[in-house]
Amino acid sequence: ISYYFKLNDKANEFVSRTITGVNIDSVVPSIEVLSPGNSAYGNKVRFDISLSEEASLSYIDNDADHPRLTNLCRKCISYNKDINFDGGNHRITFIAEDLAHNLATTEAEFEVLD
Repeated sequence: ISYYFKLNDKANEFVSRTITGVNIDSVVPSIEVLSPGNSAYGNKVRFDISLSEEASLSYIDNDADHPRLTNLCRKCISYNKDINFDGGNHRITFIAEDLAHNLATTEAEFEVLD
């Protein structure tokens, strides 16, 4: 793909340029969830996640009373921290969005013991 631009200013001076070699990123990032696994935890749950490319990572707890998007990191390739959860079952959707706005999702389920 190539583009040709021709611009002029108020003095009617023109400049033109051909741009070639435009990269189009259509590959969605992959998400590897190392933890949490389908298991029971205390109120602190380790999120250990790797991404295939730099992206923003967030999650939604689908079993929460009011599910909402929670940002974990921006422009990252991994995340490895503890998150506090209330007791009960949790079905988490992880969402990765790369710089070209390609989206990937994956889910994890776990239980937090009271």
